Amino acid sequence: MSSNDEELPIKMMNTSIISLLALSHNLSNITHELINLIAKVFNESLFVTHTAREWIWGYEDPLLKAAKRLPIVGQFVPDDHFGYFYRQNNTDNGIFTVFTDISVLPYWHTPSCNQINGTDGNWFPPLTSVNKRLYLYSTEICRSIYITFEYHSSVLNIETESFSIPAEVFYNGTINPDNVGFGTLDSGVLDVSKCKQDAPIIISLPHFLYAAKRYKSRINGLMPNADIHRTVLEIEPFTGYVLNAQKRLQLNILIQYDPLFDDLKNLHDLILPALWLNQSGTIDQKIANELHKKVLRYFPIVHGISIAFVIFGVVSITVIIIVRIRRSLPRIRSLAYRGLVNEQPSPSSDAGH
Repeated sequence: MSSNDEELPIKMMNTSIISLLALSHNLSNITHELINLIAKVFNESLFVTHTAREWIWGYEDPLLKAAKRLPIVGQFVPDDHFGYFYRQNNTDNGIFTVFTDISVLPYWHTPSCNQINGTDGNWFPPLTSVNKRLYLYSTEICRSIYITFEYHSSVLNIETESFSIPAEVFYNGTINPDNVGFGTLDSGVLDVSKCKQDAPIIISLPHFLYAAKRYKSRINGLMPNADIHRTVLEIEPFTGYVLNAQKRLQLNILIQYDPLFDDLKNLHDLILPALWLNQSGTIDQKIANELHKKVLRYFPIVHGISIAFVIFGVVSITVIIIVRIRRSLPRIRSLAYRGLVNEQPSPSSDAGH
């Protein structure tokens, strides 16, 4: 996005008021009415206009600022700013601690769903196999997922293997029992409010790709297309490096019926798309040349040496077995001959008869 694009005014769902109203559903009726009163005082409407920069990186919200000062509500309002990626501009994903006994999350309902599996998605174990799942942890959706092999590809003349997230990762717990701990929403959407400061954020793929029909049928203009709306990683198999990545994600807002708020008292619950992302990245020619020169050019040699060692090992074992058998043959023949001699009847025995 250019600097000009960031100043583009965009009218979108007023996520601040939706978040406060969603929060008030779990509080007392008095608190709920108080939040509605504040919204009316500030003349909050269901849709507001901000620049693209403000929607993405954050802006100070007067309603959140006022709510944060209230003695009862304030403790539940984490910040007086709102932005879909607030405090994530030019920042990393945080510290990833590996090889420790701490490997669980606090967000989901089953131990298996709370496990942290895999890498951060920038690299994978070397010598990747097309027959195995590759696991990664996504900070955007606060859960571990896996990718599976799709087809062989290449990036700047470097052979790669393309992996993508299969549809089954997004199925609900009825269709895919492994997902039973991720909540009760239907296939294709994930409630991540617990890891997004209780904001009513629902994650899906763009245009509700792989999602249940009931989510798509209520929104006009959706055209899900797996070729342009799924996440694809092209991985160099020897090193496990990701040479090209296309990460797609859609952020949605859960809008709930609220009899006290004029704009919501006539609405049914709805998951409304807010924005979708296409985060793309690929290595440049310089890095590709360095990777080939310093690493990949040696793998055929290493592979050939490995095969040679295997062949040498097999031949050596075979030779040892043959030599031992040959050395044992005279002894075996001698023992066999003695056995035959002992079994022959003696002359004295024949004479007695």
